[in-house]
Amino acid sequence: ESVTKKFPGVIALKDAQLQVKRGEVHAICGENGAGKSTLMKIIAGAQSYTSGHIYVEGEEVFFHSTKEAEKHGIAMIYQEFNMVPELSVAENMYLGRLPLKGGGRVDFGKLYKDAEEIINRLQLHINIRTKVKHLSVAEAQMTEIAKCLTIGAKIIIMDEPTAALTDEEIKVLFEIIEDLKRKGISILYISHRMDEIFQIADRLTVFRDGCSIETKDIKDTNYAEVVSLMVGRSLESMYPQRNYRPEEVIFEAKDIHGKGVNGVSIELRKGEILGIAGLLGSGTIELSKMIYGAIPMKSGEIFVHGKKVDNSSPNKSIQAGIGFVSDDRKNEGLVLGRSIRENII
Repeated sequence: ESVTKKFPGVIALKDAQLQVKRGEVHAICGENGAGKSTLMKIIAGAQSYTSGHIYVEGEEVFFHSTKEAEKHGIAMIYQEFNMVPELSVAENMYLGRLPLKGGGRVDFGKLYKDAEEIINRLQLHINIRTKVKHLSVAEAQMTEIAKCLTIGAKIIIMDEPTAALTDEEIKVLFEIIEDLKRKGISILYISHRMDEIFQIADRLTVFRDGCSIETKDIKDTNYAEVVSLMVGRSLESMYPQRNYRPEEVIFEAKDIHGKGVNGVSIELRKGEILGIAGLLGSGTIELSKMIYGAIPMKSGEIFVHGKKVDNSSPNKSIQAGIGFVSDDRKNEGLVLGRSIRENII
């Protein structure tokens, strides 16, 4: 109720309202910077708020940490996973709450038994003794959900849970969400994918510029209305006609060979967007890193404005006018301990 969050120089949330019912999937929609994640972090106890009220089952609560939120049955699965790679699935599920024997030693027998029960309840095929670093993205996602169940979560917040999943993995996730609903667990679901929201959610709340704009039953709204609520105006056309005219070729990659890439050639023209599509592991990411000089090419040539350039290192590619945005922005794109200014330059 009326939750406001002020950061120096910016109001991230202004008088935000949200009501969640037992056993529903409640989608949170809005453009980047609309305040969705800020409110979710406040609900999960990961962030403080400037003013407002939060009630769980009618009782006002004040969370000073995620631990306090967990005691009230609220857990959040972040876009960037929060697990210890060197520990097993079971240890991560009970992290901070490991069962102990006398003398303060971990009771691994009980740990594995309890973890196995929850993994079986979710009908997952994950070995609980496997180190998290050996899991796929989908398995890590499912481990995070299993972790929420170990604390007896009544509300699970999922931030972009399908961002890195395949269609088959998304299907499994949706089956798990349906099962959690049947058990009376509520899901707060942040996503930019409208088709998912209309498939899985019961209700949705739209955020814009830090304000909660409207809450709707899924059956009473449609794609176009939700998008217009998100952007604050009606859109005549979702995909406006482009006046694309082919211009001069400004970039060329010729016969590129390297790790996972065999004889690829592409041309990029001035002012155009060239889509490079492919399944995970098909070589699209490797190609982009080779062009940028982040991984070596075995053979091939790169031309900018018709002139052959040396792209043997990122530094040389930058000098030639080639930039790169990594798909793994947390580990490869940013130096997290440094300021925004230092990262930009």
